Amino acid sequence: MTTHFFSDQSRRTSASRVRHLVAATLLSLLIIALAACGSSTAQSGTTPSGTARGSWAQANYDYANTRDATQSTLSSHNVTQLGVAWTAKVSGVSAFGALATSPVVQNGTVYLQDLSSNVYAIDLQTGRLTWGQRYNAPNVGPNGPAVENGKVFVASNAQTVAALDATTGKELWSKQIAPASTQGIDQQLAAYHGTLYVSTVPGPSAAKFYTGQVLAFDRTSGQQVWSWQAPDGINGSITAVGNTLLIPAGLGSVPMLVALRLGARGTIPTPAASTTPTATAAATGLTLRISSPDQSQNDTSFSTSTLSAPPGTRVTLIYTNDTPLPHDWHLFDGSSASAPSIAQTAIITGPHATASVTFTTPSQPGKYYFQCDVHPFMNGFLIVTTP
Repeated sequence: MTTHFFSDQSRRTSASRVRHLVAATLLSLLIIALAACGSSTAQSGTTPSGTARGSWAQANYDYANTRDATQSTLSSHNVTQLGVAWTAKVSGVSAFGALATSPVVQNGTVYLQDLSSNVYAIDLQTGRLTWGQRYNAPNVGPNGPAVENGKVFVASNAQTVAALDATTGKELWSKQIAPASTQGIDQQLAAYHGTLYVSTVPGPSAAKFYTGQVLAFDRTSGQQVWSWQAPDGINGSITAVGNTLLIPAGLGSVPMLVALRLGARGTIPTPAASTTPTATAAATGLTLRISSPDQSQNDTSFSTSTLSAPPGTRVTLIYTNDTPLPHDWHLFDGSSASAPSIAQTAIITGPHATASVTFTTPSQPGKYYFQCDVHPFMNGFLIVTTP
């Protein structure tokens, strides 16, 4: 086994934007899929032009995102024979690790990007570095290359896309799509029939953080040829199938999957005005308050991780969500979410949304776990103690 060291760059810390899931398993799954590709033909999806034996040409294999590894010779009969052929170390480390990307493979070369936006071309057979392009621009990911017609397309930083020569790594063109204060690229790029597609998640304030765009660029010149304003932020891969683009606009107050189709004339539905539950305290008993503060600093949390109340007391909990994300407050009869439920508010989307729930605290003093069910890392304890 050979280990190749590309560089020894010092660690970097990227902005602590909360990720719903940096898919750490993508790398291992794809390495297995592309390590021994055979000659049979994939049965579904649209395989990119120029796909050769031993290729995984898009982030999820093909334009339909099928991840259909029918070209692989791996099977239940030989999978136990897998062993390490080579390793290739990368050095662009961020607060979220070093890799949050799907390797792309064409013509025997693995194209990879780390979380400092550095790009690597690696020989599939030997693991040796063919070329590297250093950008040293922290990215919270997922990022990653798209490859088409001899070009490698990457986000060279969170606001800039670039085209590289697939053989040499030389930068062919670079295009800044927006100032850092208004939007950023937060997903692996996609190239399709001469056009590069880029999706964004902006972030100047909590109120506008989750309104993204899809932009299209000519792959040869870098000229922007089209854009579309999404109703919410885009934090998933765009799927191109037939005459349709499927866009997962899932970050915001009205998450939805949007299908853009040639000749279609539909509109994005406007959400009905929401009615916020009125928070009224019980006529007798204790009132507790907790909130999710404004996320202008990219911090998703409750305003406090501890609440206190006497045992066996009638309590009204008033929860205020000042973020554009859906949250709730859920209390459990134990030290974790595996315990029975005691009380739960409705899931509400802010900013300035309020919900309440009235319940009786446990009769036994102790610590009782609460969390947001949508984002369980938002959590804390109700301390039940005798005054």
